[in-house]
Amino acid sequence: INVLQCMMIYPNGFIGLLLNKLFEIPFFSWIRGGDWYFAKNNRIKRKIIASVLGNSLVVVQSNEIKKDVKREFPEADLKIIPNAVDIPGRRADGEDIIFVGNLIERKGTEYLIKAMENVKGKSIIVGDGPERKKLEKLAQDLEVDCEFVGAVAPEKVGEYLMKGKLFVLPAIKGEGFPNVILEAMSVGLPVVATTLAGIPDLVKDGKTGFLVKPADAEALAGKITKIVNNESLWRRMSDNCLKEVRKYSWDNIIKRIEEVYESCVE
Repeated sequence: INVLQCMMIYPNGFIGLLLNKLFEIPFFSWIRGGDWYFAKNNRIKRKIIASVLGNSLVVVQSNEIKKDVKREFPEADLKIIPNAVDIPGRRADGEDIIFVGNLIERKGTEYLIKAMENVKGKSIIVGDGPERKKLEKLAQDLEVDCEFVGAVAPEKVGEYLMKGKLFVLPAIKGEGFPNVILEAMSVGLPVVATTLAGIPDLVKDGKTGFLVKPADAEALAGKITKIVNNESLWRRMSDNCLKEVRKYSWDNIIKRIEEVYESCVE
């Protein structure tokens, strides 16, 4: 083994640290989102995270996440490498409002459903989880047009994105740098999302979509409506998404990861 790449700072980063101490194997850790935003609030987990931050390079996915970590651990050695995405080279041509994700509370799907009370159109909700029955009942009670697809294979997600007019991620906590936003942008879907973690580095407010505060269904509805009712705005944002996403191509990101590998074994 030349280098250990630990794909979460907790607990994987701590395992890397132990192996480094025992066998002198070079390693680095990677903050993915919840492994930082949730784990750091637990006293024991925070101590473990601190030990990793104090003894290794840690990769983060965006500048906003870097700032969040630096506020609490200013001496941390951090390097920004975002997620990568395959770029299919085609544009979505549907009319629906798309959500993809686990149906759990922190994804904020209920706020999309509540927003749909004031939006003309249909939402397609791709994913499954413990909140599904509750969300289905909410959609029924509010008499909004929401199709619950359930879980689909990762390779099938693109088929649903292609049915979209825009993509919505109304998360209320715990996001890092959501790959699903990259996937949406890669087919030219403007994005309406919340101002959490690394999302503002990914969604350029007013350029590739809009950002709203978490748990604000009214604001969500307003931004969704603004895009779907204005074809010239939609086209401009769609074009911007296709341009912006190029920087996240695998060719670009792999080069940056290779640089980290090289720095660990120098």
